[in-house]
Amino acid sequence: MINRGLLNAVLWPAALYKRAGADTSLLRTILTYKLTMDDRRPNTFHRTSQQRQEKPVSTATIGTMLLAAAIGLLFIVSFFVSADALTAAVLYFSMLIVMLALTLITDFTNVLIDVRDNFIILPKPVNDATFIISRILHITIHVCKIILPMSIPGIITVIFRYHPAAAIALFAGILLATVFTIFLINVLYLLVLRFSSPERFKNIIAGIQIAFAVIIYAAYQLVPRLFSDTAMNNTEVGYNGLWLLAPPYWFAAIFKLAAQPLLRPILLVAIGLAILMPILGIWLVSRYFAPTFNRKLGQIAGSSGEAKPAAKAAITARPKYSQLLSRLITSPGLERESFLFNWKMMLRNRDFKLKVYPGIGYFLVLAIMPIIRSNKGIDGFLASLQLTESGSRFSIVVMLYMSGFVVVTSLQQLAFSDFFKAGWIFRSTPVAVPGPIQAGAAKAAIAQFFIPAFTLVSLPLLIINGWPMLVHLLTAFGSLSLLCAAVSIAGEQYLPWSAPANKQNQGGSVLIALMLLFGLAILGVIHGLLFHFPLILTGIGVAGIAGTWLIFRSLKQYSWKRISTYRY
Repeated sequence: MINRGLLNAVLWPAALYKRAGADTSLLRTILTYKLTMDDRRPNTFHRTSQQRQEKPVSTATIGTMLLAAAIGLLFIVSFFVSADALTAAVLYFSMLIVMLALTLITDFTNVLIDVRDNFIILPKPVNDATFIISRILHITIHVCKIILPMSIPGIITVIFRYHPAAAIALFAGILLATVFTIFLINVLYLLVLRFSSPERFKNIIAGIQIAFAVIIYAAYQLVPRLFSDTAMNNTEVGYNGLWLLAPPYWFAAIFKLAAQPLLRPILLVAIGLAILMPILGIWLVSRYFAPTFNRKLGQIAGSSGEAKPAAKAAITARPKYSQLLSRLITSPGLERESFLFNWKMMLRNRDFKLKVYPGIGYFLVLAIMPIIRSNKGIDGFLASLQLTESGSRFSIVVMLYMSGFVVVTSLQQLAFSDFFKAGWIFRSTPVAVPGPIQAGAAKAAIAQFFIPAFTLVSLPLLIINGWPMLVHLLTAFGSLSLLCAAVSIAGEQYLPWSAPANKQNQGGSVLIALMLLFGLAILGVIHGLLFHFPLILTGIGVAGIAGTWLIFRSLKQYSWKRISTYRY
């Protein structure tokens, strides 16, 4: 229904398209198929979610619009943190432009750099006008799916907080800001493609997608605090000429003039820039950027051969860090080679990173939240981590055991891949026992995700408390290592990267996640109860490390009968 309504809306001036030389019947057909494909293309949260469905995605449009509406709800905070309409609008448009740009990059990239048109539509009897207009209208519809639900919460808020004329001005500013943001994204893409290879361009986009998921989570944690923060109520942006360098100020001036009428020369200049810059952006994109961008699209379509020199260089020069870790925690031979292989795969597989790396971002957000929530600031928070403080037990235990959240996702996702058919290589080699492959893969995930997270938490605690902290670090490290080892042998055993991602056992994954949470809670409670008994804690840490060694020793003895195989 949404696609049909938007399609009818953009095809309403059919006579104008005919005058431009387009075939309206073909135009409707092309757009219908494009919108159907959009519904089946997973959005950012489908890609970063751990819950993969058995059936393919068919309602991605609804998910994208609901996400945009949820983001728009966060923006209305700006109209309550300041009584000055200009200040509120600057904050609103700053958040709008940033989040719109991130949303367009993450979920709009597949539309903007879609090279399939060059292979599917151009060879057909479709004239140039129909082809170009279909692409422009498809982009227009996709942007409407994002910007309309994102702007509705703000418009409704302005109607009740100010008046309808201010809401109209806000919507006009949102439309101009959208055009300007699309122009900025085009410039960003061309700059990235100018200074990097098309293959690296795809990696950069994947990184932005990961950052977007983390920013959404951080906003969910931080933005509600603005409701109770009265510091901005007396803050005003003002009318300094330097504000003309900030694009959000341009669009905020339109809202200011309607909500709280005030004639100032700087506001008139800002309104002129708000109207002129999007128009100039459209002209630059159509006149200069579009031809260059189309040539770059051709490079992206044919960039499959650029990875060979990089892969060859990676083979000749292995990272020293992974080599050192492999010598410390793996046995020579098959286990060590499995460690190094899976280490590199986890660093290079974009789909794996999209599912695992957001968890690292969530961990970092959770790590800094106690500092933000502390009324005493960072100094007071650091003081609460001292062993001599009476209330330090809870803070220290939570920080240490929270690092265990990072590794569980990587251990669960290690066996699944969109290119699972390449897993035949494990069974084609003359390997008598596959256990070392499993052990090396699990140790690679633990070394790449758990050890850095634990180190990030441990170093500040060690600097604050000195050598007495080593007992608690040993206990937490041994306990968490034992828990990670237990997770690596829990559930169905697949060889690394050899099972399809959409066949992941959701029930088993949820059960393992619950087991992890329960295990972390139990270990944390035990550590807290024995906090002032260093000898017992030392024994627990040593026992945990010994138990980890025994579990991996058992895992290395797994036979082929213990390994599950996906039949396709």
